[in-house]
Amino acid sequence: MKHLLSNHSVTDLGPLFAKATTEGEEHYYVPDGKALRDKGLAQVSEHNENWMTKAIEAAREWVGIFGHIAPNDDFTGEDIRMMLITIKLGEPSHPNAYGALINTLLKRKIIVHTGEYRKMKDRSSHARSTPVYKASA
Repeated sequence: MKHLLSNHSVTDLGPLFAKATTEGEEHYYVPDGKALRDKGLAQVSEHNENWMTKAIEAAREWVGIFGHIAPNDDFTGEDIRMMLITIKLGEPSHPNAYGALINTLLKRKIIVHTGEYRKMKDRSSHARSTPVYKASA
C-alpha cells in the first residue's frame, strides 16, 4: 500500500495516519514530518553504508583542507558532490544519499549552514536554490 502523496510504501515509513491508543480510547495522529524525514534519511544511509562511510571521510578531509586553505570561503552540497565525483568515489545506490551525507556532516558539526542560499550550477538542477555551508571552526 502506498501513501496518497508519496511513492513510499506503508512498510517503508509506516502508515500516514497511525493509530494511537490510550486506555479505552482510540485516536489517530499525523506523525511529525521531521521524524519521517529522519527515518527516511536513516534508511537511505543504511542502504548505502559502504558509500556513506567513504563519502563522510572524503568530505571531512576536503572540508578540513578547504577550511584551512580558504577559511572565509563557502561551498554548497553540490560542491561536495562534485568533489566526490572527481575523486571517483562512485555513485550511491540512491541519489538521496547525497542529502543524507550533508545532514550527517551538519549533525557531526563538520560543516555549518551560513544562512545563505545560491543557485545550483548543474543543469539538471534547473538553477534551484541550495543552502550555503562553511567549514566549522
